[in-house]
Amino acid sequence: MTTPGPPDVADLERRVQDVYQQVADEPHRTYHFEMGPALARRLGYPDDLLDSIPAEALESFAGVGYSLDLAAPQAGERVSTSAAAQGQTPSPQPPSPDPPAR
Repeated sequence: MTTPGPPDVADLERRVQDVYQQVADEPHRTYHFEMGPALARRLGYPDDLLDSIPAEALESFAGVGYSLDLAAPQAGERVSTSAAAQGQTPSPQPPSPDPPAR
């Protein structure tokens, strides 16, 4: 039995990026993974955040669980995702908290 060699990482990254680009361009096609606003809600994105995003932008949502509530970013802090670092569409930023009382 032959053991396959290591995967071609660059080829794998290109293929994954191609699929997500296709999802963004053609959100109504059938894909092998769940997507859309129902997925975003199931993964924990708050309704008020999702309601503030245009419906056509949520059609192609194929992201990961909502973790910004755990990080509790403060006003003025930057939020970056691994998707953004890879040149993909970043996750929506959380609404800014109320400014501190003076």
